Amino acid sequence: MNKHQKLSELLLELESALIKTELWQKEPLDESLLNSLQPFSHDTLKVEQWLQFIFINKLEQVIQNNVHLPSPCSITPYVKEALKEHSQKDIICEVTLKIDQLLTD
Repeated sequence: MNKHQKLSELLLELESALIKTELWQKEPLDESLLNSLQPFSHDTLKVEQWLQFIFINKLEQVIQNNVHLPSPCSITPYVKEALKEHSQKDIICEVTLKIDQLLTD
């Protein structure tokens, strides 16, 4: 299995983790919230929204277009800090760590 295929599986795993922890948003976002210039769009989005509407979507586009994967990747420290109050943050962080490792190796 190549990196693109493994990443595709991990993105599905991340989506599943967000659903399991009840952090997956069923309603669409207001498009204006996606125009942030800040890292992780932290000024307009919660971390789970950023993962769902930006991170997953952008990497799915990379996979579909079969272009070079971004490297290195280190989103887990941000996700862990942003979700520090969420009792099931480890479920999300386990997956983001796998993504970080895949994209950094």
